[in-house]
Amino acid sequence: MRAIDAANFFIDVCAKSPDRDYMTNLRLHKLLFYAQGWSLVLRGAPLFGDVVEAWQSGPVVPAVFGELRINGKNPIMEPAKGYSESDVSDEDAQFLIDVLVHHESSLAFGLVDLTRTLPCWRNHQYRNEDIPLDEIRADFETLTPRLATLSERVQRMPVSHGIPLSEDFDE
Repeated sequence: MRAIDAANFFIDVCAKSPDRDYMTNLRLHKLLFYAQGWSLVLRGAPLFGDVVEAWQSGPVVPAVFGELRINGKNPIMEPAKGYSESDVSDEDAQFLIDVLVHHESSLAFGLVDLTRTLPCWRNHQYRNEDIPLDEIRADFETLTPRLATLSERVQRMPVSHGIPLSEDFDE
């Protein structure tokens, strides 16, 4: 999977769910970082092959930033051109929904604050360097108490064609 596929999926889910805030670039890049980190720990492999860099505002996926930078700080109302739900497997869709639900109470700046506590970002923050996957994995392994919550939500969240049904968010 490419990071832009995961990004488009997050954007699409938020755009189709009336109870959700719209996605912004800031929030999107932090969610991509969290999805990558949880995938490394929970699934034993990266979610996507694109690099994550440590920028001043936190982790950023440059390949996605280049595609969506036109939105600036404004809400991203629709996925990038060429997106299709079939770009994301059912397994990956479920995983991305789990990450989104797990971090749903964190607004963009809350996610920034969370990422700034992790050494993998702090070690590279002012140089816009790639954050090595082994460092991301190591940091997320220290967050394992949160994994139980994420795993519980994984089992409870129904999905229809890769997109959560709006009534699934009424808990």
